[in-house]
Amino acid sequence: MKLSLFCISFALISITAAAPLPVHWSASAVQAKSRRHSAISATLPDGSPGIRFCWESGNTPYGEFVFTKPIRLGRFEPCVLRAALHGKLTENFDRIRIRLTDSSGETFQFDTRKRGFHDSVEFEITQEKIRDFWGGDKNGRIDGEVTITGFAIGFRGTGKRGEFTIGRIEKFSLAAIEAKVDTGDPLYLIRPGEESKLAVVFTNCGDREFDGRASCRFEDFYGRHFRLERSLSLPPGGTMRLPLNRPLPAPGHWQIFWTVQGNKEGAEHGGTLQFASLEPSGPTPNRTSGFLFGVHSHPYRWSKQDRELEARAAGLAGIKVLRLDIHWRALQPQPGGDWDFSYPDSVLRLYESHGIEFEALLGAPPRWAVTPGYVPVRSDIRGEIRPQTALYREYIRRVAERYRGKIRFYEQFNEPDLAAFYNFGAEDYIELFRAGAEELRKADPAAVILTGGFATMLQVASSHAPGYIEKALAGTNGTFDIHAHHEHGPFEAYCRIIDEQFLPMRRRLGIAAPWYANETALTAAGGREKRQAAALWKKLLFAWSRGAVGYNWYDLRNDGFDPDNGEHNYGLLTNDFQPKPVYVAYNTLTGLFRTKKFLRQLPAPDGIWLFEFADHQKRLLAAWSEVDTPPATLLFQTSAAGTVPELVDLMGNRRPIPTVGGCFPLEASEYPVAVELPVSTDIEPAGQLFKAVFSGAAVAGKTFAFQFTANNPLPKPENFVLRFSPPPGIRLICPELRISLAAGESRCIPIEAQVDAKFRLPSGVRDFIKVEWHGINSGWTGCFKLPVLSATVIPAKRNDGAPDFLLNRREQVHSLIGADPSREHLNWKGPEDLSATARLSQDGQNFILAVDVTDDRHCQPFSGSGVWQGDCVQFAIAVPEHSGLWEIGLTRRDDGKNEVFCWSTPDGLDPAPVMKTAVLKTERDGNRTSYQVSIPLTALKLSPKLLRQGFRFNLLINDNDGEGRENWIHIVPGIGESKTPEQYPLVVFE
Repeated sequence: MKLSLFCISFALISITAAAPLPVHWSASAVQAKSRRHSAISATLPDGSPGIRFCWESGNTPYGEFVFTKPIRLGRFEPCVLRAALHGKLTENFDRIRIRLTDSSGETFQFDTRKRGFHDSVEFEITQEKIRDFWGGDKNGRIDGEVTITGFAIGFRGTGKRGEFTIGRIEKFSLAAIEAKVDTGDPLYLIRPGEESKLAVVFTNCGDREFDGRASCRFEDFYGRHFRLERSLSLPPGGTMRLPLNRPLPAPGHWQIFWTVQGNKEGAEHGGTLQFASLEPSGPTPNRTSGFLFGVHSHPYRWSKQDRELEARAAGLAGIKVLRLDIHWRALQPQPGGDWDFSYPDSVLRLYESHGIEFEALLGAPPRWAVTPGYVPVRSDIRGEIRPQTALYREYIRRVAERYRGKIRFYEQFNEPDLAAFYNFGAEDYIELFRAGAEELRKADPAAVILTGGFATMLQVASSHAPGYIEKALAGTNGTFDIHAHHEHGPFEAYCRIIDEQFLPMRRRLGIAAPWYANETALTAAGGREKRQAAALWKKLLFAWSRGAVGYNWYDLRNDGFDPDNGEHNYGLLTNDFQPKPVYVAYNTLTGLFRTKKFLRQLPAPDGIWLFEFADHQKRLLAAWSEVDTPPATLLFQTSAAGTVPELVDLMGNRRPIPTVGGCFPLEASEYPVAVELPVSTDIEPAGQLFKAVFSGAAVAGKTFAFQFTANNPLPKPENFVLRFSPPPGIRLICPELRISLAAGESRCIPIEAQVDAKFRLPSGVRDFIKVEWHGINSGWTGCFKLPVLSATVIPAKRNDGAPDFLLNRREQVHSLIGADPSREHLNWKGPEDLSATARLSQDGQNFILAVDVTDDRHCQPFSGSGVWQGDCVQFAIAVPEHSGLWEIGLTRRDDGKNEVFCWSTPDGLDPAPVMKTAVLKTERDGNRTSYQVSIPLTALKLSPKLLRQGFRFNLLINDNDGEGRENWIHIVPGIGESKTPEQYPLVVFE
């Protein structure tokens, strides 16, 4: 493999004429008999030759066919491949992908340029568009001569027989400008002060001269930005460097949004590059005796050079533990054969050289070791087999004997509570685990034994029967040293599950062993890389505060390049080694907290998290707020008046915080920060400097007000100056506020704003009023944002079909498959997969809700209170002057019958009148399901006055494609995962 020092993206300048490809139209389906698939020579309707692929039913999630003679494309160049396609497709058909193989034997898979087709499909073949790759030199780069080797077909659930014919493959060459960022480091890192090493390199990879301009917009994690531009004149194969030649405004993660525009071509084209400026916090020698900062990786998937880069990246970030699979089937592929430890031996040596130890993950039995008579617990899922206990003992014994004194931590079985990983019951887990623990103790008395890393306290599609985890733990309690648990997903769900389910279970079972969050993270699929970086700090520090002895992020490197695939976006690094924001955040975290111990969680307003840590030199206060928490400027009192705290953000930037009388302010936001003080300085919360009480809903054409409270904690007068910067469409009556407060005084001031008649934000989207402030006497300064949502005004007379709410954006999707990787194929793929519109009205007697849902497959086998598990509408109304809320489901069942169900009511009202008087009509047409419900206003306790005053409304669409509830899409959060009506949009009827 050639080791490139660059990250690459392509700008497509133009497409040349099509070149038809010579094809030998002969192919075979992979595992044709077992899958009931076939691939035969056929003809398209126009008489041209092709391959017909047929399936009897969608009894597997995918199908494949390979050409008898691969189609030669020549040396790799960016191109578009177009194939004629004619089909009789069933509902379960999902997508088609093309497979190419390069000169090293590495295979690459590409998605279509757009979903759906008429009479052809197109695939953009560039390095950027690689979806998956495997085999060959595993470098993720298309090298040398390339061939088309076949196609893969994806299914969703099961369906009837279907077929399509593919033929007439054409190649369109792309003239392209390639852009690279060069830092002199294959991990795209530079140290602060070394910016002179950085340049953006442009290369003309096409066969025509390019004349135009190049522009590079540099932007950091917090939005600081600047731009570099210059003319660009490149012959075919020519290269030009655009050096930075200036200091960066701040260290941290940086993106480069680059564009090129030809003088002859009018459109701009470009891409995005990434690099990081940081002081590495590692590597550090020796094993850690404190909290375990770890990561999971899959080195066996990658080349030797990639493994070395991964190890170096982990070491530089201060990571001390690698969770590594030591698969039984890889050590002993054949019964009675030699044991081959060459792979784990080499990886162990490599990571030890970077100061990183192993947490060995044991399991993955070879199929020849199966227990006679073994029957999978879940016949619908293919997972690991139940091995013979005696053979399993030998495997454990050999591993422990070989690595005695070299490996400290041993875990048996990854996510055994999911049948997709281990398809045997809790009794078998108990027997095997106890046998393995016994062998570990005998072979290495110093070994630290972990339980299987249990996936989740929730019941997901591939879970074993309820109670599996408790039964497995109860049957092994006393034989393990550490309780391992995962729980992927966002922090707001993670903290609830840990506090409300996980820790109570440990108490019920009397588990005294500490626990280890040894595989948990948040995917950045859909462009959520900033949220991912914040989640690392939040989940790790929270787990630590709840008694965890360590935390492993999953995983070190993205598994692929598909931006919408969850499994492809968990990494600290991209697949081609670009540092993501979460990598810089981990480097900052280990540098600050490596030697610290958790002390306590400090009291704070709802939605604010404060944790205190310390070592023998420094004290740290970690702070953040949740996304939907009102902004808070907190005050803290220190015990040393002369102390100057330093604030450290996620990206490692430091700045001093002025203190007055030992008191200082701190803005709590969705991005965590740490305040560093000498350990000799105590710290206590001292209230809030500023507080805003704000409905957050702006009604077009009207004024609104919020209450702004300012406090002066100082023993002397203070003068505050506040400047309000509203979004377009909102005008503050008083954009600047000056407040003079006596010592210890607090004052509440109403702030009024006028809303433009045309002001409207998209459903669920919020803008902000930016508030910049400073204290004239104290020298304190700060900035916070007040969230604003536009109220949804429902006209008295509706003359058009315009929706009030659109549900079609990725940030509105709540995935339920993060803890169950076997269901990755069910991940949301766009509005054609699941989206909706909602329209509200009233006729003087009834509340009317009309919802149109786009869903590629309708599945609703449930009834009554369980309809949330299938496709249905779920909406909520919070009625003013009443506690609680209405939560109502609208269902079109698989038998064609309609159903209305009420889960909750305000003030404990009887739900029967609503379910009895509601009139629901539904219709299914193609991929569209329409719902219209009419409910008497009196039954909902909605008077004309309350309609004009407004009420909080929210709605979600549950999605089940035949393999269990996979996700939902909502207007805003606060209805599916929790009930928080204060987050809901305000609906006002004219």
